Amino acid sequence: MTREDDESFPDEGDVRLPDWILSGVQLLWDYSGFLALLIIGAGVVVAAPAIQQAREASRREECKNGLKHIGLAFHNYHNMDKVLPGLEIPNVNAPPSIPLDDAR
Repeated sequence: MTREDDESFPDEGDVRLPDWILSGVQLLWDYSGFLALLIIGAGVVVAAPAIQQAREASRREECKNGLKHIGLAFHNYHNMDKVLPGLEIPNVNAPPSIPLDDAR
């Protein structure tokens, strides 16, 4: 018995999916936009904590960098003036270190 003789096999033109598969495909097609938004939303929910951690790390590094620059500025000031800024007591009776030009 060949396939052509067996009547349980449909002809090539008569091939049809069962209705329960067609209804599932139609349902998926109808809600494909919603499903796409749902998948994107789930991705955002998963990615949000990682983005927040990256922002916090960036802020932390920025603060560290600012403190490093302040420390370098203190060291440069000390190398030039042999005293840290704000620790010297000014002598109000001393003459100005820069001569004033009265010839204007």
